[in-house]
Amino acid sequence: MYTRVLLAMGLLLSTANLWAQGKVSGKVVDSEGKPLPFATIVGSIPQKAQAFTGVSSDEEGNFTLSFPRNGRYEISIEFIGYQTYKKTIEIAGKDISLGTITLRQDAKTLKEVQVVAEKETMQTGIGTLTYEVSKDLVNAGGSATDVLRNIPSVQVDENGALSLRGSQNVTILINGKQSALTGTGRQALLERIPASSIERIEVITNPSARYDADGGAGIINIILKRPQNRGLNGTAQLSIGNYDRYNTGIDLNYQTPKWNIYGSLNGRQDTRIGKITVRRENFLPNATPFLNQNTNSYRMQRSGTATAGIEYFINDKHSLRLEGVYGLEDSYQNRNLYNASLDANRQMTDYFYRYSWENENENNYGISLNYDWRLKGSEHNLTAYASYNQNMETQGSNFEENRFLADGTPKGEDFLQRSSNDNQNSMWVFQVDYKRPLQKNMKLESGAKSIIRLINRDFLLQDQINNEWTTNLNFSNEFRYQEQVHAAYALWAAKLGKWEMETGLRAEQTYTESKLLNTGETFRLDYFNLFPSAALVYNIDGAKKVKATYSRRINRPSFGSLNPFRSFSNPLIQRSGNPFLRPELTHSVEIGYQQDWNKFNITVNTFYRYTQNVIQDILGQQRGDTVVYFPQNVASSKNYGGELIFNFQPSRQLNWNISGSYYRLIIDGRNLDESVLNDNYAWDVRTMLTLSLPGDWRLQGNLFYRSPLVTAQGTRFAFFMNGIGVSKKVLRQKGTLSLNVRDIAQSMRFGSERRTDALYNYFEFRGNTRTIMFSFQYNFGKQMKTRQNRRRNNNFDGGGDFDGGEGM
Repeated sequence: MYTRVLLAMGLLLSTANLWAQGKVSGKVVDSEGKPLPFATIVGSIPQKAQAFTGVSSDEEGNFTLSFPRNGRYEISIEFIGYQTYKKTIEIAGKDISLGTITLRQDAKTLKEVQVVAEKETMQTGIGTLTYEVSKDLVNAGGSATDVLRNIPSVQVDENGALSLRGSQNVTILINGKQSALTGTGRQALLERIPASSIERIEVITNPSARYDADGGAGIINIILKRPQNRGLNGTAQLSIGNYDRYNTGIDLNYQTPKWNIYGSLNGRQDTRIGKITVRRENFLPNATPFLNQNTNSYRMQRSGTATAGIEYFINDKHSLRLEGVYGLEDSYQNRNLYNASLDANRQMTDYFYRYSWENENENNYGISLNYDWRLKGSEHNLTAYASYNQNMETQGSNFEENRFLADGTPKGEDFLQRSSNDNQNSMWVFQVDYKRPLQKNMKLESGAKSIIRLINRDFLLQDQINNEWTTNLNFSNEFRYQEQVHAAYALWAAKLGKWEMETGLRAEQTYTESKLLNTGETFRLDYFNLFPSAALVYNIDGAKKVKATYSRRINRPSFGSLNPFRSFSNPLIQRSGNPFLRPELTHSVEIGYQQDWNKFNITVNTFYRYTQNVIQDILGQQRGDTVVYFPQNVASSKNYGGELIFNFQPSRQLNWNISGSYYRLIIDGRNLDESVLNDNYAWDVRTMLTLSLPGDWRLQGNLFYRSPLVTAQGTRFAFFMNGIGVSKKVLRQKGTLSLNVRDIAQSMRFGSERRTDALYNYFEFRGNTRTIMFSFQYNFGKQMKTRQNRRRNNNFDGGGDFDGGEGM
């Protein structure tokens, strides 16, 4: 099978920054040969004693400093806690390599250094964005879901579902990889990860062929904290909030020249209170003309995650890393549903109450092994990775339903039900990547990857009839899903003066099989796809660049969307999967412009996405008053528009970010129904202002608004969010106290309305979104400080991909 894949691979082109007259490159290391990331490299004009150009070293300590004109310059390299390196050079139209530069520790300065490196909250590039979570005061004590609501182009709905520029086809990675924590749904994953355990979040909207093709809208990579300083160091934190919300954790790291041992332990408790309102008008005969539903819900969730890893540096070329993760969760939820049936004159005819109580327990674990072979420098290496992840989830629920006539007279006997749901999810990942420079300005990358997934769901529903529990065969089912994705890719990159080019091809063979074990039905779908990618960058000068990218992506149906058996918690509103769903295929094009000034920078992106076989939940009328949400492939969708990101930092005390997007979304479902065609223009805007005050105080506020957004059959309502946070450094800057309030105006309303020939449906959800959190964080051990820098995602590595991703 791999022969077929490998025959389909192509070449491509990618690059790093090149300028007009000359450049100076090198690598910054410490006395033990370890790279020093984020060191400050400045080129100055000696006669004027002022900085002419500057960069920061990357994660491997490498840097390239560009000079647009010839002349004599002084190079200085600084890293707080180390002695400054200085050298005078002459630029005469040729590149200069300084080789490996070793910085020596400054004993006097080192004793005074106790705080962590200062970075910008948001670092933007064309088609890329990195968000430093430690700078987010508003969401301290929250979850990954809360943090994502603060990132440009990302939206999160009432169920925790993500969308990027209006599309929910987003791939979530943890440290660049699929994770054991994902279980069967990414919403649960994001709620389980405390914001305090996240170092940064990276977003790429048009990934290259190096990465999995899954996720038509792009990739969100969550990088968890893993301290890298030598010796013993770490961070401990505790957060307490209203509605019985708690969050605590500790991260530890011990590193020597040969070993790096790290671990973390996090616990979280969250309480969610919500109210759902549904108003429905039925147009078909033999159906109740009007239905009104109100549901009150309460959910208490406790979760914990433990991670441990050991890294062995065999020598300067070989290293091994073994890592394990274990997570658990238990939750309790109750719902009280009230449903009133009304006649054509809107007079009540009858009503019922339905009560439900649910307990859920989940355990997951994973183990991974990573091997890194640096053949010759950081640009010529081979990495291999293998992992196994297991997720087990059990649910138990009880239901009671009481029906009454309009005058309160009981309508029949009380109806009792109970259910159990056992889910198991296993995943194996095998991956190898190879990178090699072909000549001075070219490089080749290639790799292969296999993902094997097995999911099993065993659901049992029982009704109490004559005081005996009887299995309900209409809902009880055992569903098994198997998926294999085998992939290979090749990338070829080149640099030609101010131009940077990349082209690549990824081939993926997918095998899927779904089985309904209680009926014996089997559904198979196998398909082979090619996913080309390309990128072209023109560096106008050291501060301006233009970039164009193209990629083809896929969105495979989720496990839940394939199971044909219906949910039943609400007897009049049900959901069902569709085993005949086909994957979505997306063509994505982006063109962007980026410019830096001394005090601010701006990024402008335009994008176009065309998707075939779009998966949409279609609302349909069933027997009587029951409706079912049923996923189907509609013909296509088009999504195009523009995005603006503006960062302004007039001083060290003030940082202002504002971003917005405006786009058109067209959904064409006329293959299902001539009336299923929807088209609208949508926009969103968000802003965040951070103010540093005397006495180590910081103040931060944010606002976000998203306009209404179309679906295949209707519209999602507009959404508004706001928050404010304040922090104070204490204990010689080793500790941080913070207080934040989210949704101050209690304006976070989620909802939608749908209209078909059969019905009109209005839905609204409101929760306990105004939250108050008080947090304390303490750093201990050796913490290194670097100067504040304006490092941004300007590297052209694989078409603008994020630098934190470790996987394909």
